[in-house]
Formats: sequence, C-alpha cells, structure tokens
Amino acid sequence: MRTAISALLLWAAATTAIAQGTELPDNAAARVGDEIITMDEFRATLLRRYGGTQEGQQTLGNLVTDILVETEARKRGVTVSDKDLEAYLRGVEEKLKRFSGGKQTLEDLLKERQVTYEEFKEISRGFLLRQRMAAKDLGIEGEVSNAKLGVWIEDLKKKGGVKFTDLPEDTFAMVGGRPIQGKVFGDALIRQLSPDRLETTLWDLCIARAVKQRLGDWKVEITDADIDASLADLKREFEADPRFKNLKVDFDQWVKTVRRMTVAELREDDGFLAQVGLTKKLRNDLTEAEVRAHFDENREKFGEKRTFVHLL
Repeated sequence: MRTAISALLLWAAATTAIAQGTELPDNAAARVGDEIITMDEFRATLLRRYGGTQEGQQTLGNLVTDILVETEARKRGVTVSDKDLEAYLRGVEEKLKRFSGGKQTLEDLLKERQVTYEEFKEISRGFLLRQRMAAKDLGIEGEVSNAKLGVWIEDLKKKGGVKFTDLPEDTFAMVGGRPIQGKVFGDALIRQLSPDRLETTLWDLCIARAVKQRLGDWKVEITDADIDASLADLKREFEADPRFKNLKVDFDQWVKTVRRMTVAELREDDGFLAQVGLTKKLRNDLTEAEVRAHFDENREKFGEKRTFVHLL
C-alpha cells in the first residue's frame, strides 16, 4: 500500500504542476509550474539511460559512420546529385508497391517508421555515397551487398582514427579529431528511440520536478540523514537482487549498472531526491486513509487504469 500512496502522490503532484498547452521557449522540453525543463536536461537523461545500451551504442556507431563517409566523400570529391537521389527514391517507391501488391507507398512506410521525407532523403544520400565509394574500392559493378558494405565500413573506421576512450568531457567519440558531443548524440537518440521511451523519460523528469516543488509546499526538508537512510534501503535492495548474487559486484557498481550513475550523482539526482522526500512525507504525517479518500474523491482525474499501470 505504501507503493500505492507514493504513486498517487507522484501523480497528483505532476498533474497539478505540469502546464498544459502552454507555449514553450526555445531549448525547452517541458514546463513544470514556473520552471522549465531544458532540452539539455532531457538529452542528458536520455544519454544516461540509453547511451550505454545496445541501441545507444548502435546509434553512436551510426553517427561515427556518417562522419567517416562524409569526410571520405569530400576527400574523394564524390557527390550525389539531386537527380540521382530522386531516381533512387522513385526506385524505392516502385519496389515497395511491387512487393506490397500496390498496398504500401513510401509515404506509408515513412509514417509507420516516424521518419520525415527530408530525413529519408538524407539517409538515402548517405547510402548512395557509401555504395559508390565501396563499389569502386571493391571493384564491384552494381549494388554492394550489406555484408561487403559492412566490411568496407569497418576498414574505413580503422583508417579514420576513431576513438571511444580517453576522451574530453561531454565527448562520446572522436572521429579523425572531430568530436561527437552530448548534444549531437542526444539528438540522435531522440530521432532513434521510440516515442514511448521519449515520453516516459520526459514524464519522469516532470514528475521529479513537480515533486520537488510540492515538497516546498509541504515544508519537507531533505537532509543528508534522509538521503543516507534511502541509500541504506537501496543497499538492501542490492543485497537481495538475485542477478548479482554470484557476481563480484559491490554496491557502487550495482548503482552504476541499475541506475546508470554513480552514488555521488544519485545523491544529487532530482528523481532520487523526489523519492527520498516522498518517503519522508509518508513517514511523517500522511496516512493511507487520507490518500485513499483523496483518490476516491478524484477518480476521474487519476483514472483507475492509468494509476494501476503506473504502480506496476
């Protein structure tokens, strides 16, 4: 039931604080009350959550490949004209119609994949650049297979001076001296990740900010002792985690794996501090009966289904 109370508090704090339908300034991802959650904060959270995942590393690898191909094409003077690009796009459209029996168009496919036509044009231009250079290097007439294209790209990476370690701050890769920094990587993740993941990440940021504001209204002050107590609770969770039972992993390593931040960073994280503050609020003066009464009086606002999903 404690979990239920926390969820209701989170939902109430967020729904009352997050502005709906308001104009947002540039570089703003959301507004919570009078505070702005910036795109930089949003990107940083996405990078922490997904940058080290398989999908994130694939996105970073694609960025590296794009830079290598662009650099190599400029060096060789290889270009793709608008005429060639339009011919390729017409060919893609014709293949789609043929394979789908006339039921699917390029517009349908792009809408399904949530890619704009302009984005697809740039992707196609890069593909044609790779094809032309790889075909010449490999002595192949016509289209180069994906397998051979992959080998060609790996060879390009070896020659291109790609680095993923010993990098400056906010740099995730270096390609021939050119850095891929957080803004570029973060924007690539925004294009790559599903809308559900993006929405969930932004919603978590909004909830944390809303709770932080509400804690001030509740006059709940978070002390170092409160944080230490919550970390002790988290440590007990670590000790009971069956995934790490037989592994030589300490608490700090577990936090980095599960929360994707160090313990020091966790102590400063708005999301974690929101949990700490809510726990203190619950322990101090909020009864389950009060929360249940509030929920029963505002069922149309919370929604049974939405609240239950949030609890899970």
